[in-house]
Amino acid sequence: MMEDWSPDWKRVKASLIRAGINPDFANLKLDEFKLYWIGRGDLHPAWTARFIQHLVDQWPRHQRQQQLDQALDQKTEQQVKQIQKQCENMQSGEGWINDLGDF
Repeated sequence: MMEDWSPDWKRVKASLIRAGINPDFANLKLDEFKLYWIGRGDLHPAWTARFIQHLVDQWPRHQRQQQLDQALDQKTEQQVKQIQKQCENMQSGEGWINDLGDF
């Protein structure tokens, strides 16, 4: 692989659309793909095909990571809201009374 290599973008886009993969995903993975193969020094007669296969293989992992990130963001948002509510309660004095319970 040469540093100036670029895939056949029309072929990449068409293949990804057929596979149900967002074509923008290719832009996210291009540098990673090139760095890996440049580092190995391998020669391959069909780099675009190999790149497309790499994208198809990586897509499920990317989707799972996006789902995990989204879940984490939601959880974090919930925790922030709980903390804000606790702070509001403490400022109004309610938090201390509720925290004491039957003390």
